[in-house]
Parts: sequence; structure tokens; C-alpha cells
Amino acid sequence: MAFGARILCVAFVIAACGLIAPPECSAETRALLAITLPPSPADLSESCASGFNPTYRAEFQMSPDDLETLQQATPVLEWEGDETTISGVYGDGILYVEATIDISDPAQFAVTSVAALVD
Repeated sequence: MAFGARILCVAFVIAACGLIAPPECSAETRALLAITLPPSPADLSESCASGFNPTYRAEFQMSPDDLETLQQATPVLEWEGDETTISGVYGDGILYVEATIDISDPAQFAVTSVAALVD
């Protein structure tokens, strides 16, 4: 194998293993994928990576009073849950959204949301 081919092969393996972070999403892609935040977000952590399937991820805490507002702001139509978690998934072949809400603390809910453009 030629030296250049070896370098290319190593670079591919490194990228595939996540050792090289994909570039940030464009502002337009981020706006399309980002979750509409409820009035009370705290400890917000967001990331948006471009690539084959641009993906946005958000984690935050919110007031239980904002649960219905958050649920209505997502494209998820059916929510399921138990005593500790509420979750929902939406997919239409172009957009995939997954949201999980930890409701185990009655004073503050923890939200994780992932949205991606798929093909």
C-alpha cells in the first residue's frame, strides 16, 4: 500500500471512531434542528454537528410547569412514560427527533433532546 493511501486510511479510521470532531452546523441547520426552549431552561448544554446526518443535541433542566409547553413545541405526537421518564420519538424520513424527560425530581425535570436530518 502506498504511503498516501495509508495516511488516507488512518485518517478515515480516526474520523470514523470520533477522534476528529465533525464541524459545527451552519446557522440555518442549527435553527432547523434546535428545540424550542421552554421559559425556564437551566444548565443548558447544546451541540450541533454537521456531516452525513447533521445532528443537534440539547440537555437542560426545566420547571415541571413547562412540561406541556415543551411537549407542544416538538413534532413528537405521542409521548410515553412511567414514574420517572417521559419520552417521545418523531420521524418522517427527513427529520428524526427523540426527546427524553426525566421527571423523577418533582422540583426540576431533566431534558435530553436529539434531532437529526436523515435520508
